[in-house]
Amino acid sequence: MAINFRSNTIIKNLRVGPLSGGGNGGGGGSSEPSYLAVGAFQANGAKGEAYIYDATDYSTTPTKLAPSELETGDKFGISVAATSNQIVVGAFSDDDLGSSAGAVYVYDELTYLLLLQNLHHPV
Repeated sequence: MAINFRSNTIIKNLRVGPLSGGGNGGGGGSSEPSYLAVGAFQANGAKGEAYIYDATDYSTTPTKLAPSELETGDKFGISVAATSNQIVVGAFSDDDLGSSAGAVYVYDELTYLLLLQNLHHPV
């Protein structure tokens, strides 16, 4: 759901779905004036997905972000952050650097191209 935090009113109740392979939407969310990013960490066997909505027209189909290398249980979309030029999506249980080590994916806000893959916390 999109909320105007100044007046604490609902702008639009967004329904993410149907999700690939079942699951839930609303894992994490963030917005900028032109778009709204929403995580769906339980989608597709908990591989997860994130959706980017046009904040000026919520009726348009959102862009789906879902890296192909995700594995069941990675929970991509558990957290989502947006800046003026990047979208950052967390994968809480990504196992690339160890059991449930987690990872962060950074996307370009204009093109949705992946800029940095599997940004891991230094050990």
